[in-house]
Amino acid sequence: MLVLDEPLSDLDPVGAQEVLGTLRRLAGEEGVGVVIIEHRVDEVAPWADRVVLMDAGRVTLDQPPRNAWRDPAAWARIGVGVPDMVRLAHALPDAFPAGLPLSVEEAAAQLAGGWVGPALARAAAARTDHPQPTTGRDGVSRSDSIAPGPPVLSWDGVSVDFRGVRAVDEITLSVDEGEWVAVIGANGSGKSTLTGLTVGLGQPSAGRVSFRGRPIRPGKVFQHAAQVALLLQAADEMLFEETVIGELAFGTRFRAMPPDPVLDVEDAIEFFGFAGLEQTSPWELSQGGRQRLALAALLVGAPGVLVLDEPTTGQDAEHMRAFLRLLEAVRARTGLTVLTVTHDIRGLASRAARVVLLGEGRVQLDGPAAQVFARTRELERWGVLAPPVARLQAELLGPGARDVLLTVEELAAAASSGRTGAPAAAGISGRP
Repeated sequence: MLVLDEPLSDLDPVGAQEVLGTLRRLAGEEGVGVVIIEHRVDEVAPWADRVVLMDAGRVTLDQPPRNAWRDPAAWARIGVGVPDMVRLAHALPDAFPAGLPLSVEEAAAQLAGGWVGPALARAAAARTDHPQPTTGRDGVSRSDSIAPGPPVLSWDGVSVDFRGVRAVDEITLSVDEGEWVAVIGANGSGKSTLTGLTVGLGQPSAGRVSFRGRPIRPGKVFQHAAQVALLLQAADEMLFEETVIGELAFGTRFRAMPPDPVLDVEDAIEFFGFAGLEQTSPWELSQGGRQRLALAALLVGAPGVLVLDEPTTGQDAEHMRAFLRLLEAVRARTGLTVLTVTHDIRGLASRAARVVLLGEGRVQLDGPAAQVFARTRELERWGVLAPPVARLQAELLGPGARDVLLTVEELAAAASSGRTGAPAAAGISGRP
């Protein structure tokens, strides 16, 4: 018997599929029992024989996968995610007469030859003929949210070598004021190395890293921390106070606080669910709780630039939505620049206005999320799977698709509008 607690949390999407395939073989060929505790339900659902849902210490559901999600409201009530293909089948029930699909491949097989593919093609053509204003996934126009002037962060010909191995290879890249940029790529592609340089973690072997035109000095992490807040992937290494409230208040001792902060200590306690836990040791929290605590401590006072290295590791669907709401609120109030390193392609990366794909230490793709995630084959080549709804559109529309919709709500609305002839723009504003 193997019992695995969040085994996919730090893996890129392709690596996660390799692990799940190995576990499936162990179960099928070797008779090994496998129990996986996991929030990445889209990836696990096609492999499982049973799905067990728990709430408040009790089992509330124990069913085969196709039965487990017949009532998505039961999952929504406790804030646990539902696979995107299942959500799409509930949104377009007449398009899936054979039942709930558990994977992109199953969904594409059911939709082949039906009305959804042609409807999406018509909706895509309408978007091309009548392009919408370029916006981020939060609905904020890039022209409104990005301040003119020099970039807030820049890497100019930057390389980083570790013991003769090049982790970052002559990257030239910039992030403008107010942008929300997601950096994606397989494990080992150089994402964390590149972003760590923004606060002086590590030293380039060549090139220069700058904040608002001034060079970032390697090793001067404390000096840069008040301007660029970095949440490490290993968030546990950032916790050292004896209590939750001590962690939240620590930054106020040295970071200049605005007169009307978006998030103060009291706000952080309420929003992140720490009410009643103020005097609790951080080490009594779950892994996800510790991750939220480290993030909340960084957000107190709203720094100018927020760099997040895998901020959603171990988070359930409800905490993910709460995190996105908070991030949007901070950006709307302060014009915060956000740079995220993430394997959460379905949620966090697809929410950004711009996506940068790293592979072998170099920038392989850089552009609006809807366009980058349309290039599913190139993404797979570099160890990344596009969001399920993007891959489904690639299956149905073929390689000629220039952009894709990134949420179930957008996809369902566009299919319905393409079927009825209603304005296709109705499908643009959906939220995950």
